Amino acid sequence: MIHGAIVGPTGVIWDAKPLRPLLLDTHIWIWVAENLTAKLSTSCIDGIRLARRQERLLVSAISVWEVAILDAKGRITLSANCHEWVNLGIKGQKY
Repeated sequence: MIHGAIVGPTGVIWDAKPLRPLLLDTHIWIWVAENLTAKLSTSCIDGIRLARRQERLLVSAISVWEVAILDAKGRITLSANCHEWVNLGIKGQKY
């Protein structure tokens, strides 16, 4: 199982310890929520799915702010308006 880690595009840290919360970096959160997972390794995707199923997938408050700033500046295109996208993402409905 995954032992708490920040997920990067190359994967996650695997460990025999019980699953701890998994914090997604902002760009990983966007990629997963927008179904751009081809950029991620299989082990990374598996780890995110496992954390999601066990309700241990986290996004930091600063990531919410970063998404809002990127959207406001037109640097990213989201599949819904920013407010709705963030709310769905926080509720886990974007995964």
